[in-house]
Amino acid sequence: MALLLFVALTVIGIATVIVVELDRRADERKALNSSAGLVASSLEQQLKRSLSATTVLASVIRQSEDHMIRDFDSIAAELIEAFGGADSLQLAPEGIVAQIYPLEGNEQAIGHDLLNDP
Repeated sequence: MALLLFVALTVIGIATVIVVELDRRADERKALNSSAGLVASSLEQQLKRSLSATTVLASVIRQSEDHMIRDFDSIAAELIEAFGGADSLQLAPEGIVAQIYPLEGNEQAIGHDLLNDP
């Protein structure tokens, strides 16, 4: 009888430990999914802000007769400040970087052929 009671209590104890561990893992999984969702949402918002600046630049280019932006630096500075999400903005007609803001620290990008860069 004592052996049977010992086995029954051991099985109940093991089952309890398994259930508690499964619940703990489920809670951990939920927390990780929630954190991942927040990070994904933050990245999505940053990408949208960055793309908004390029969308505005594209509109300005389409409105100009020669498809150039004469006051590129001041417009780019305003867009970066307004939208955030980008460290620099570039104009690259036919895939070749012609203008970049800020130029300081990015001088090597001028003339870079984006379409033929492996």
